[in-house]
Amino acid sequence: MNYLSRSGVAAFILFSHARGKPFFPDARAQFRAPQRTKMAAGRRPRSQVKLYTRPGCHLCDEAKREMLAAACEDLYELEEINIDSDPELRRRHGWDIPVVAIDGALAFKHRLTRDAFRKEILRATDTAS
Repeated sequence: MNYLSRSGVAAFILFSHARGKPFFPDARAQFRAPQRTKMAAGRRPRSQVKLYTRPGCHLCDEAKREMLAAACEDLYELEEINIDSDPELRRRHGWDIPVVAIDGALAFKHRLTRDAFRKEILRATDTAS
């Protein structure tokens, strides 16, 4: 096996750092603050909405209709997630669907109204800007 001496490792770290490249490039990535994109004046950032659902769920269909009826599609990006596709999601949510998460936080479970959904989306985009 080829072993580097301590001075060889130290020289490598110094040389890497002198070139402006971190010795462990992925180590710094986990400590960086998330980069915010600049928004045009007057535009709000879009919230990430996740709808946890399963095929044949009438409450899920109703929740999606209410979300569309809230008339604020330009304020969020919707991702529908079938809980049956992941055993962990199926275990976590079971029959407690639909579940709506806005920017990673649980916002609604089982039922929602268009007014309540719009209010939560507006609150989420106001706190993000």
